Amino acid sequence: SFRRVLIKSSASTLTKALRSVDVLSSLSALQLQRLHDILTEVTYADGEAIISQGDTGKQFYIIVEGDVLCTRREDPVNLAEEPTELMRLRQYQYFGERALLHDAPRAATVTATMEGALWAMARSSFRRVLIKSSASTLTKALRSVDVLSSLSALQLQRLHDILTEVTYADGEAIISQGDTGKQFYIIVEGDVLCTRREDPVNLAEEPTELMRLRQYQYFGERALLHDAPRAATVTATMEGALWAMARSSFRRVLI
Repeated sequence: SFRRVLIKSSASTLTKALRSVDVLSSLSALQLQRLHDILTEVTYADGEAIISQGDTGKQFYIIVEGDVLCTRREDPVNLAEEPTELMRLRQYQYFGERALLHDAPRAATVTATMEGALWAMARSSFRRVLIKSSASTLTKALRSVDVLSSLSALQLQRLHDILTEVTYADGEAIISQGDTGKQFYIIVEGDVLCTRREDPVNLAEEPTELMRLRQYQYFGERALLHDAPRAATVTATMEGALWAMARSSFRRVLI
């Protein structure tokens, strides 16, 4: 559309808008350029609720055209309560940025006060840009895995391309001791706790803490080689994301 060409051609303006967002302010010029390329256009009608207080956020928005009104209720489910006006936002201002980081409920409702358009960015796309643009960091993480350390640069690049993103909730068991392993994981965001029971089927036994793992550390690497049962349970200690690699995909890269 004409609007898409007009806004995309104003790269410096869009870069400035992206740079003004706290969670994006430290990104490199190349990363910001990649964010330009994944933005999608969303149009809205006058009076339309673009996001609603209490809903789970998955996208972040920059206003291209039009104005919006941000409101909030003390009790989000009490629709009889008169919402409080928080602020009005206009062209190149933004909202919903917390959705780039986690699944927190929307803190306010944002309603269009006229017809307009937004650039939208999904959290999954944002994370792919951050990790894929840090190829050297990801290569280093892969190279640190014993079973991958002897691979060529070309093979490691192919591994980059087959990694898939998995998100998890605080307290979620990502893998469980005794289960058959099919995937290997690298932590993108968040921390995990590794625990083990002497008797995996005795849930009354208090598990022993083995270690905590953080960003760019890994677990489950034995699953790349064989069907051995998981030696430990790995549980998320906060919301986060992983890059996952299935054994079948790993083997295709090696062949």
